[in-house]
Amino acid sequence: MRDNRLRSTGWPLAILLAFIVHVMTLALALFPPAFLANSPMLPDIQTVELINVLDLAIKPAAKPITAGAPPQLEAPAKIAKPPIVAKTPQIPVHPVVTKAEKKMERPPALAVKEPISYNPVKQREEALKKIEARVQERFNNEQLLKSRLEQLKAINNKQVSEEKAREAARSAISKLKDLYRQNSSKIVKQPSVQTAAAVSGSASKKLLDDKQVLYWTSALMHIQKFWTLPDLQGWDKTLEAVYVISVHREGGIKKKYFERKSDNIFFNTFVEKAIKDADPLPAFPADFPDNEMEIGLIFHPAGLL
Repeated sequence: MRDNRLRSTGWPLAILLAFIVHVMTLALALFPPAFLANSPMLPDIQTVELINVLDLAIKPAAKPITAGAPPQLEAPAKIAKPPIVAKTPQIPVHPVVTKAEKKMERPPALAVKEPISYNPVKQREEALKKIEARVQERFNNEQLLKSRLEQLKAINNKQVSEEKAREAARSAISKLKDLYRQNSSKIVKQPSVQTAAAVSGSASKKLLDDKQVLYWTSALMHIQKFWTLPDLQGWDKTLEAVYVISVHREGGIKKKYFERKSDNIFFNTFVEKAIKDADPLPAFPADFPDNEMEIGLIFHPAGLL
């Protein structure tokens, strides 16, 4: 029974002691005692004695001590009081500097250099500007080269087209001469065409003249631009109509009529429409011998002869 009491009264005491120990440990950790505090850091102080260089220069050098007999000792005399001497202020002695020395002491003037910019943004902008200028210059050169190539192509195409036109004109003149020789009898047999063919002198010789054949070719090419048939029906390839026109020097058509109509009235209507739309024709050349010319035209569905 006593042991039970001791056991019952011992636990609270142990708990209390443990609590006190923990509190003291915590207090020491938060508030350390003064002897644990760090000693104060004293500043490092150095004493420097300033010396006047001029005073050192004025003082005479000490006399050397020569080795010899030791000086004789004299009897001590009465010490007299030193006379009172008025203190005079010492005037500082400055070294005299000549003008030549002053000139030599001057440092040489340094050339002022422009500050170098190390701003990366500015350097990047300058680099971009240089690149843009080079790109623009290259673009301008390419455009100039392209325009020159186009001009050369245009000149070449023009020369080729002119050569083709001259070749076509020569071929057309040759074909027209052959065609006229073949069809002259068929056209001249009609009385109206005889009148039309008799321009001045012999009709065959006149039409075979180079200048007249050239104008005839240009007139045929001009009328051919307006000769079109709509695809409303299948046109018979054997359809043919002979039409005669009288052209004056300025190119206007003074007289026109059918020498022979085709069997298709619609075909004849489109023939008249082509002649009407083609009026006026090109004017005569300046060296053309006549003021008026009659031309016989043969219309086919495939073209104009």
